[in-house]
Amino acid sequence: MSNEPHVHIRLVVSRALKSTPYQNPSVNIGLPLIVIIPEIKATDPDVKIQGLRLITSHIRRGPPDVKDEMWNHISKATDVQACISANVTGADESLMLDLNGFVKTCNSTNFFIVRDGEVWAPTKNNQMQGITRQKSIDVCRANGIPVRELDFTLTEAYGADEAFCTGTFPSQIHVREIDGRTIGSGKRGPITERIQQLYMEMVVNDTERTRAEIQRDLETIRPFKL
Repeated sequence: MSNEPHVHIRLVVSRALKSTPYQNPSVNIGLPLIVIIPEIKATDPDVKIQGLRLITSHIRRGPPDVKDEMWNHISKATDVQACISANVTGADESLMLDLNGFVKTCNSTNFFIVRDGEVWAPTKNNQMQGITRQKSIDVCRANGIPVRELDFTLTEAYGADEAFCTGTFPSQIHVREIDGRTIGSGKRGPITERIQQLYMEMVVNDTERTRAEIQRDLETIRPFKL
């Protein structure tokens, strides 16, 4: 499996077994469990070529005092509701807004747009700050691609030159349509393609590191930053 390019590993942490089906942790039995699920999963090549169709969901991303969106838990009721909306309409994902109407994220992936050669990422508020999201921003900054984190509207997303989603499974995949409106040419744009290439190079370099190199990197003291 070491040379398999489509290995997808998911870690699930459970609070352990329960003596009865009840949410209170006091009924837990034993210690928490960590489940490691390895799968070989490849993105549908047709979707990779054609891109994603998004619809805007009426379900909003809430503030952290209601439901902290940084909790990457399985019981994501709001994300499931948005996902069902996409399924019913035949879209691939639902695009979700925050309570102020700014674009935030999709129900299972992070969202970016490109306008005038600049990559726009929604601010971290009210969304899951995905690892692939951050790594995509990192490769832009390291390779001279202008990138900003800011609030932007649905109208600005409709008028984008390019749009793409990021996630552990698909890495980056372009968006061809939002709410029936074609984004740019409807095809993968040059900046999205460039980010995909740079990201794959980074992944290859990372996976080719030796155990000693990884250990040294883990032990390196870095300044804390938000």
